[in-house]
Amino acid sequence: TPVEMANGLQALNGVFAAPDSSRITDTTRWNSLLKWPKVDKLVLTGAVALRNVPYAIRAIGGTSAPLTHNRSVAEPSRYALDQNYPNPFNPTTNIKFNLQNDGLVTLKVFNILGQEVITLANREEYSAGSSEVQFNASNLPSGVYFYRILVNDTKSGAVKFMETHKMMLVK
Repeated sequence: TPVEMANGLQALNGVFAAPDSSRITDTTRWNSLLKWPKVDKLVLTGAVALRNVPYAIRAIGGTSAPLTHNRSVAEPSRYALDQNYPNPFNPTTNIKFNLQNDGLVTLKVFNILGQEVITLANREEYSAGSSEVQFNASNLPSGVYFYRILVNDTKSGAVKFMETHKMMLVK
């Protein structure tokens, strides 16, 4: 219904509100256009990164992550693969990732053609939390490379997380 939609937009807008941001106002009269009660105008109150909105993150299996704010720093609330740093790099770079639970990690690097260049971790067991792997590309030519993490459950072997990022080696 229009009322539910208006309430949903207001709730979503509140989630992305940044405390020190300027407001952007759309002066369109939503009431007259869409017959929404009590909605005079759409006000965007800021920009918060999508990765910082817990229930907006798609979790493995297609469900929303639970809305929690009480997690400790030592226990990540989600799986994540960070962008390598430095990027571009020569000849070494660091690849950081977070595991929500203990898992078997496979971390591979591929060239622009999709050919595997090196395996940095092959079903190695990592504990929940943040980890970092250094990649030395001194024996590789300059170019664009991709790194992919695959995390399997330690007990069932089921895939829990997979993500790929691009990096650039400049010599």
